[in-house]
Amino acid sequence: MPKAKKTTHHPTGSSAPTAFYAVHIGRCPGVYTSWADVRTQVDGFPRARHKKFGSSIAAKHFVITGTDLDPSNAASSKSKSKPKASSSLSSSAIKPKKQTNNLAPADATTIRVYCDGACSGNGQKNVLTPAGSGVWWEPNDNCPVTLPANLAYRLPGPVQTNNRAELYAIYLVLKHDPDPNMKLEIYTDSQYSINCLTVWLSSWLKNDWKTSSGKPVENRDLIDSIRNLLYKRDQVNRNGTKLIHVKGHSGCFGNEEADHLARMGAEKEAIPVLLL
Repeated sequence: MPKAKKTTHHPTGSSAPTAFYAVHIGRCPGVYTSWADVRTQVDGFPRARHKKFGSSIAAKHFVITGTDLDPSNAASSKSKSKPKASSSLSSSAIKPKKQTNNLAPADATTIRVYCDGACSGNGQKNVLTPAGSGVWWEPNDNCPVTLPANLAYRLPGPVQTNNRAELYAIYLVLKHDPDPNMKLEIYTDSQYSINCLTVWLSSWLKNDWKTSSGKPVENRDLIDSIRNLLYKRDQVNRNGTKLIHVKGHSGCFGNEEADHLARMGAEKEAIPVLLL
């Protein structure tokens, strides 16, 4: 996985910023240093919330919590533009959904979570580098259940690849699911993972876990475990689980947080065996 960009967005070649604009509710929550960039995130967005701060720490706190770290350090503002209808997020339980930046805040029936995998040496021949998986649960004051702690795990087992780390992150989400009766939106930047679970899986099952070229399916253990967890959840909450693709390293706050957690996980001690 390429090195992640910082959550704070500022123009290339500009001097150190003196103002930090925190977007708590908008098309892509995050910290920005250009008012023009902020407007693209909040203009016309329903119930948009943003605030100007003098430090990146205070701004990041507002992005996550929607509250001030230091009230005296902020100049409040709220979008006054006319709201537009937010895009629908309906899809079947194991049907992929294309990325959408028009994310309204999750309602009281929905849990939104971002997951990511990291492996710095991924794709390099004869290079064995540790991989990690990260899970970031988006705060939701309306949620009636207690959300789990964010996760930063080392990928267990001898095979350390980015694809396995991405799949393991989805597995962790489902294993730590606080309530299967709630709608669950799982955001991942791994198109590979989504394709495994929603595009290729049916053919693999028909072909006894063989690819179209007759080779054994890679990462079958994780894919099959996730499939079983999705099936069990769907028995409780029909069509209540969505896998949604989000573009990686594009400034999306949840994706950036999950990426950071995945990198933290990769730095942890090796776990020799993966127990599913």
